[in-house]
Amino acid sequence: MEACWHKEPAHRPPFEHVLAQLEWMAEDHSGQEDWEGAVIFPAGEERLSMANELTVSEAVRQGYCISYSDLELGYKIGEGNYGTVFEGMYLSQKVAVKQLFVDGFSDRVLEEFHKEVQLMKRMDHENLVALLGVVEKVPKLLLITELMEKGSLWDWYHEEMRPRTLSAPRHLERALHLALDVAKGCRHLHEKHIIHRDLKSQNVWIHENGTAKVGDFGMSRVNNHNTMTMVGSPLWCAPEILRSERYDFTADVYSYSIILFEIFHWMEPYARMSVMQIMVAVTEHDERPEIDFEIPEEVCALICDSWHPDASQRPSFASLVERLECIIAMFRQELSTKQKRLSGREEAKQKRLSDTSKGKKNTQIPPLTPDSSGKQ
Repeated sequence: MEACWHKEPAHRPPFEHVLAQLEWMAEDHSGQEDWEGAVIFPAGEERLSMANELTVSEAVRQGYCISYSDLELGYKIGEGNYGTVFEGMYLSQKVAVKQLFVDGFSDRVLEEFHKEVQLMKRMDHENLVALLGVVEKVPKLLLITELMEKGSLWDWYHEEMRPRTLSAPRHLERALHLALDVAKGCRHLHEKHIIHRDLKSQNVWIHENGTAKVGDFGMSRVNNHNTMTMVGSPLWCAPEILRSERYDFTADVYSYSIILFEIFHWMEPYARMSVMQIMVAVTEHDERPEIDFEIPEEVCALICDSWHPDASQRPSFASLVERLECIIAMFRQELSTKQKRLSGREEAKQKRLSDTSKGKKNTQIPPLTPDSSGKQ
């Protein structure tokens, strides 16, 4: 109701959103998806079908500003360059709430920020964290996104033990799928002419089903000095950005190469170096993390191509997706061949054991029987 009578016409929700929200509340209160079955309609009036109506998240992307009264903040789950992240509840749905302090932001900065937010709302892809809406409650600005309960990729590999062997099929399969998920999300951003600018493992979020999703795209130009500028994290920053040179979409590809290193090595690169040492090594000596010999050759080539010092030589995300899909297909084929070979060896082993057992039975000395005289 508060949203419908908002003093700003632009903040009033469209009827599609109102209908979707009513449907959601009806399901929640009735405890069943087929809530219409419990509704008594006037005689002679057709029952309305809601099958073609928008979902709440889809309606929110059309520009609806979420009401603060519908939002409940929970406990703190993270903190980053742009604010503090809390778990929250929005109309009985778990969400992540990023809190930004905007007190002191100029009108121009806020206007640019809102442009970024509108852009983020339109990004609907399975490998991008969905932005559900925004709550403006001065001096705070709240960004509401879907909740990724497994946390970030950075948290995941720091909390889970590193595999004993990096060439283990189970680890490689997981790493390849994570790499493909991130590449698909970035490909979609680039197709929409969006440069992430701060792509890193802390901004790669893991869904409960294991899918990786890229988040915080569009937020990288909001820094701690309350200005819109080009920023990033030194560990993942392309050398051209560290040197304050002009950059383009390939800067994201460089950042992705470091994420690839993290995914396949399940560890942090440059672990024993300071930020300043990393910056000098990358910009002045073209140094990169050392790739382990256990990493497949095709993956090594992918990483090296992506962190090429010459930005123009780095592949596009469209190309990276194609190459990863080929690597995954090859990996599955090799795994299937190995399993068949092992199965064949096991069958041959069982056959040999069976034949040996039969042979022993055939060569056993028959028991003595009494002769005609009764002697043995």
